[in-house]
Amino acid sequence: MTKKTGEFDHQKFKARWEAASKLVSKNVDQLGNLADRWKEEYEYEDWDDYVKAIKKTFPKFELYKFRKSMPFGFSIKIGEGAPDMVVKVLSEKVVWGRHFGRGRK
Repeated sequence: MTKKTGEFDHQKFKARWEAASKLVSKNVDQLGNLADRWKEEYEYEDWDDYVKAIKKTFPKFELYKFRKSMPFGFSIKIGEGAPDMVVKVLSEKVVWGRHFGRGRK
């Protein structure tokens, strides 16, 4: 929302959404590797280390709702009044978006 009018800033939302989407796309392999590793090593490793690794990949975004069970994933806060991005790491692909029918590989 803009401070002066209280209206939703579509351009800012679009830019932040595209920036987050590019980061997810760029890091598909890393996210897949983290999910696979957690699935195999969860009894021996600290979940907080995984959360730190994911946060380090998205330094300009607030991340929350980290999920260690299937599907492995997290949510990205895009901005005030904007829909958040949900990222899910599935067995064969990573999807993200508001609606998973529109997700990407």
